[in-house]
Amino acid sequence: MFQKHRLVQHEATKAVTKFGDYEKRYKLVSRMLYKLFETLEEVRMNTTLFDLKPGPLFPEEEKERASISKIYENVFLFGDLLLRMPDMVHSIYDHIRQWRYVLGWAKEWCDLSKFFEGPSKVILDAIFQEVNIIYKDEDWKPDYSNMTEVEIDLVKTYYEKHFRAEELKKAKKTAAKNVKKEKKKIKKGPRLSKNDEL
Repeated sequence: MFQKHRLVQHEATKAVTKFGDYEKRYKLVSRMLYKLFETLEEVRMNTTLFDLKPGPLFPEEEKERASISKIYENVFLFGDLLLRMPDMVHSIYDHIRQWRYVLGWAKEWCDLSKFFEGPSKVILDAIFQEVNIIYKDEDWKPDYSNMTEVEIDLVKTYYEKHFRAEELKKAKKTAAKNVKKEKKKIKKGPRLSKNDEL
């Protein structure tokens, strides 16, 4: 069920990236984010009301199951928007402190559920690194095996933007340092000492 829902989300967010001009797209993304975090905040209150705790066991009550599903669905929807349109999403998300708190809470649910491994875990890592909820590990490299084409596209874009760019910066710095060292090298050869006379 979750995977089917993810396919619908992928298609929806893909369509958003091509929607209208920048201004129309910005308004649409803004509305989506406000609705998404409103839903997460509502679910957060429901989990308190139902006394639900994050963990690998899924509740039997339909209302409780629906609440937990909404956590995962909305985290991944946020990730789809973020990884496809990082600059636009950051320009909205970064100004609302409460969203960071709610997303941190949702991350805990994702972590403790133990449901997400392989490609889903890679995407979650990319999402939470992008918004600095977890530390950007310089050695992080995504494992593309078992990923769908859409998942590869999402993660590869993120990886190349941040990590490949960092690798390139480091390589350029190293090259610049090597050039300076070469210039500083003193040419060796026969020299006149102070006591030598011409």
